[in-house]
Amino acid sequence: MDFNEKEREYLSYLIQQFHAAKSEKVTNVILPKSLDNFNCFIKERRCQAGIYRKFLEQMKISYQGKETCEIGKGTLDSIVFRQTKTSMVTPYINTDELENESQMIMTALVEEREGHLYCLHNHKEMMMNNYQRYMTENPYESSMLSLFQKIHLSGGVITVGVYGGILDKDRNEKLTLMREFRKGLDARIIILDDVTFQNTYVSIVSTKAEEMEKTKEGKRGKFKEKKK
Repeated sequence: MDFNEKEREYLSYLIQQFHAAKSEKVTNVILPKSLDNFNCFIKERRCQAGIYRKFLEQMKISYQGKETCEIGKGTLDSIVFRQTKTSMVTPYINTDELENESQMIMTALVEEREGHLYCLHNHKEMMMNNYQRYMTENPYESSMLSLFQKIHLSGGVITVGVYGGILDKDRNEKLTLMREFRKGLDARIIILDDVTFQNTYVSIVSTKAEEMEKTKEGKRGKFKEKKK
């Protein structure tokens, strides 16, 4: 089975999360036993993602519209891919195979500059400040949390969460990561801390939209800091 560079990178992240959760070393995901166990893990995560979405709904956090953007997830672990009109920024989806034409997929995050986010879409750099909410789940690296802190400090509304099985080996590590992350947020936040349902745990940190103000430049205008 041949993978391109981004597919190999994405698969590597998922295998790392599989190993962290189950303490099962995967040297070759193509081997039958490893493949079966890995596939079971991915199926579990998809079921857990459904529970995660239910908690977002209970918290009245919008995740299904074009005004929301999910960052850094792929086809197997996104909570919105092929299910909603939510935009995505990710290098891990082949846009040529996209079935939902109403869902915008931007192929890579470029950088944050002077309070603005820029990404690559159709090989062109594009400003991302037209979204009302930015979100991610089960981030692969701590650098993703640093990015979301920058989005927050620039005035963006963010939702970051983790979820998994209640017996996962990395549960406490992920919960601690979330608790440390929320310490760096300087606005009122909504917190769901280690809630369990049907053998799934969920932790969510979300800033409140009403705490943010925007300039009169319109949806694509620069975010303005709230006056103290």
